[in-house]
Amino acid sequence: MNEGGDWFAGMAIYDAIASSESHVTVVCHGAAMSMGSIIPQAADLRIMMPNSVFMIHAGDGGVVGTFKQGISWAEFNRQSYKNMLNIYVEKCKHGIRFKGKTESAIKKELEKQMDKKEDWILTSKEAVEYGFADVVLGQEGYETINKILNKI
Repeated sequence: MNEGGDWFAGMAIYDAIASSESHVTVVCHGAAMSMGSIIPQAADLRIMMPNSVFMIHAGDGGVVGTFKQGISWAEFNRQSYKNMLNIYVEKCKHGIRFKGKTESAIKKELEKQMDKKEDWILTSKEAVEYGFADVVLGQEGYETINKILNKI
């Protein structure tokens, strides 16, 4: 996985994975940060390596150009932020920490964490607990990718 990147390129990758008719497994080595945390959400199975980290934040946005262009880009950034939250919520609602919570409550908690920490960094285990990933490679019963795939 990567440590972030451009919204447009990342969403193109996200859409390609999400629309694939094949089963897609993403394995996070190192760090899944920013756009690199959104892309795996399109996969059918999201595996974290034991020492990998996961980070979400509101993203960066810059504006150049005229005043009217600035307004257009600010509106686009607001919509992108909402889109990002919806992507996270769709997967996080299956996480242990959000069991039984409404989508609205999950969204509020994600926003609260990002507001509090700006860059919300989680261990691989925490990423699974919150629902950003499905399993940490090496957990009991999940020692190999083949064992993980055989359990799904």
